[in-house]
Amino acid sequence: MIEKKMEKRMEKQIKKTIETGTGEGAETGAAGAEITIAAAAFPHRTGDADLDVFSRIPGVRVHYASDAEALGKPDMVVLPGTEDVIGDLDWMRQTGLAEAVRKLWENQIPVWGICGGYQMMGERLELQNRAEEEDARTPEAAGTPEGSGTPKAAGTPEESGLPTIMDGLGLLPTRTVLDCGNPESAASEIPVEGAFSEVEGIFEPLSGKPFSGRAVRAGQTFIDRENGPADTARLVLGRLEICRPLSYLLETGSGSKRMYENGWSRGNVYGTEVHGLFDREGIAGILVEALKSGRHPAADFKENKVKDSSQNA
Repeated sequence: MIEKKMEKRMEKQIKKTIETGTGEGAETGAAGAEITIAAAAFPHRTGDADLDVFSRIPGVRVHYASDAEALGKPDMVVLPGTEDVIGDLDWMRQTGLAEAVRKLWENQIPVWGICGGYQMMGERLELQNRAEEEDARTPEAAGTPEGSGTPKAAGTPEESGLPTIMDGLGLLPTRTVLDCGNPESAASEIPVEGAFSEVEGIFEPLSGKPFSGRAVRAGQTFIDRENGPADTARLVLGRLEICRPLSYLLETGSGSKRMYENGWSRGNVYGTEVHGLFDREGIAGILVEALKSGRHPAADFKENKVKDSSQNA
């Protein structure tokens, strides 16, 4: 069963590599680049275009990694969107990528999570009412012809045998709940205008900068602490860090003007539901300049272990 499942995933990844040129091990950007950005080559990933803007900046190399060796010691890591959060998180553990990303995080290498990648960065993922969701996806229940291409809710395992509750990577103190039996929990894509809030860590220059993009909402991601962000403070290398909302969004589609906080960040970890937020003029450039001036160079890679101020941080 496991071999068949992995074979199916590999076939899908090979097809994606041929069609997009961004499969496992694929890279774009300048050879001998000053800055390297590594993204996880999830078998079910979406949103490859999120990183296109970086490959157009001189001196920046973008590559997709399928295991720890391919990941290497980049200047920044990106966990992209995925149609199958639990399945691809399981894949990360099988390939060694999960452990490798955590080690980079412990050494203060910045990590971005987008959409499903953001949900993985938390401490726990829960898939509720999975049986109801499976029933709803049958052609008879859905009222649609088989093979219509209707997208499934993000985070739904494609094959049976995967757990409905899984530990996340633990980079953020968040929990994501995906209720397959609740229509409001289904994935939805909404055009938004936004602005970064007070950003910590290496990308502090992003604070207050505007952006636009598409917010893909699936389920609920929240701080999993009794007192919310107040319980997330910790000391890292003598510096106090606390979880903050990454940005504030204004919905601009279908006449909606709803405003809300979106995503979380703490230290050098940044999570968002928004695809395309790097595309606004100047945003990618700010990130690259910050990496050039303040990064931990690969040549000086050190064992700077994260020290939490409490067991709950």
